[in-house]
Amino acid sequence: MRERECEFATITKELSAAREQLLEREEEISELKAERNNTRLLLEHLECLVARHERSLRMTVVKRQASSPGGVSSEVEVLKALKSLFEHHKALDEKVRERLRVSLERVAVLEEELSNANQERLSNGSIDPDSDVNRVIELQETVEKQNSELTSTRTNILELTNKCTELEESLTSTQKDLIKSQEQLVKLQRDLRESVAQKEDQEERIATLEKRYINAQRESTSLHDLNDKLENELASKESQLKASEEKIRVIQEKLELSEQKLQQSLRKAEALPTVEAELAQRMEALNQAEQQHGNAQEKLLSLEQSLTDQTNELQRVFVCCSSSSSSSSSFNVRFSMLAWVGRFDGGLVQPDGYTRLQSNLAEFLQLDALPNANHSFGHADCVPIFVLQMFVFSI
Repeated sequence: MRERECEFATITKELSAAREQLLEREEEISELKAERNNTRLLLEHLECLVARHERSLRMTVVKRQASSPGGVSSEVEVLKALKSLFEHHKALDEKVRERLRVSLERVAVLEEELSNANQERLSNGSIDPDSDVNRVIELQETVEKQNSELTSTRTNILELTNKCTELEESLTSTQKDLIKSQEQLVKLQRDLRESVAQKEDQEERIATLEKRYINAQRESTSLHDLNDKLENELASKESQLKASEEKIRVIQEKLELSEQKLQQSLRKAEALPTVEAELAQRMEALNQAEQQHGNAQEKLLSLEQSLTDQTNELQRVFVCCSSSSSSSSSFNVRFSMLAWVGRFDGGLVQPDGYTRLQSNLAEFLQLDALPNANHSFGHADCVPIFVLQMFVFSI
């Protein structure tokens, strides 16, 4: 779009420049025509000046002006008229010189005749003085007339010579002016042809520029339509862009939250080795506890089995004690207790519980050594409960 507008502006500038150049060329053409008219006026004035000096030339110029369609004779005709005038004056000069020569010859002949006549008169001596005087007077008058004619002829010759000189000078200057005028005319004609060619070229360029201007207007109209369409599309794209920006903003907020969570996770991950170490320690402790628990369960099962066996044995002992004497019953009780305590040896009961059990058995044996049998039997009745309590507390 911008390129089209720039091209449209350049085309408009070129069109205005072409119009200005065309106006300048038309002004130059009008100036050349005015100079040509001035040249024609100068030539006409020159012809008038030549016509003033010579009547025949003036008549010739008048005839040529009457016969020429433009009213002014051409430069070639002026040259021909000046040349004919120069030849006419030259012929007149030759005629005057011929007449002068003839007059001089006639004067010489007359003088010779006069001298011969005087000699004859002097030799004859019979000449009439009056007739001779009259004849001499006539001859003198004739000589004076010839001298006056010769003088006038010389004067005319000088005048004609001066006129010829002036005409030659004017002809030379006219020829120079004519050459300059011809050169100017050739130059003006060349300039005129160039101006005409430039005018035609400018007209062609103007025509092409007008065509380009029309095409540019059409393209500008189409570009305006396209611009409106693009503006509508741009508005829709902007609305879509705003919606996309809103979505991007929401996504960025989610991303920031995710980054915060990630930072927290990274912080937790940084503390993870210590947690893993603690967890490993706890797992190890838990494994040990589970192992101890399993061992304890096994011990508990074995103790329960042992307790069941001992309970059965104690019941059997109680039955035996009820039917036999106190000595045999006390002996059996001691034996069974010692055997039961021996079973707890080897790590089934805790050391402190084992120690308490041994001390309690020692106290029981001391009490059993008393002489009262009833008391022994009372203690014998309490043995199972006592043994069970010791077992529970020892665990």
